[in-house]
Amino acid sequence: MKKICYLALMLMFAACRSTQPTPPTQEEVVELIAAIPDHEFVSNTKEAYTSEYYTQLSRAWAVPSDAIGEIGTDEWLYYFISGNGGCEDFRIENINILTHHRRSTVRFVVFECGSSNNHTMELKYDKMAWRIADYDNTLRQLKEYLHEQRKYFKSAEWQAYLNAAKSDPLTANMANEREEEVHKWLK
Repeated sequence: MKKICYLALMLMFAACRSTQPTPPTQEEVVELIAAIPDHEFVSNTKEAYTSEYYTQLSRAWAVPSDAIGEIGTDEWLYYFISGNGGCEDFRIENINILTHHRRSTVRFVVFECGSSNNHTMELKYDKMAWRIADYDNTLRQLKEYLHEQRKYFKSAEWQAYLNAAKSDPLTANMANEREEEVHKWLK
């Protein structure tokens, strides 16, 4: 009898786990969109992302800039949604959600500065909630960026750039600080 009860409980548990989640609502999607970095990385939004995406995103934000006194290749990390806009007419519209099992594709349009841009967000139902698994294919870009920056900081090109900045009295202090920062990051 105990085995039958145990088997029945296991079957009920399995049935509960195999049920499909409710598709994300417009409100949930808007909350997730708000967690996408724009001009800064909002660290208290960790739960909005899958662990893979959050890990890649936080690693990318930890990479030292490859520029000394100018704009570096890290600039793209600051403009996931609005670009370099900052206009008063910023709004998100036309949210379209397509769900299949534990994955959803969300398409939406950002209007700002008199123009519009289409965006795509991939969601995954993970740990009992919808989470961002990718945004505009940035997961791939984050991985590539990490790889390329590691390679660049070990290159002769970086060393030459660093040496030139260290020889200039206007950038020497920044160059020394950046050299130390990159050294720590590479370790």
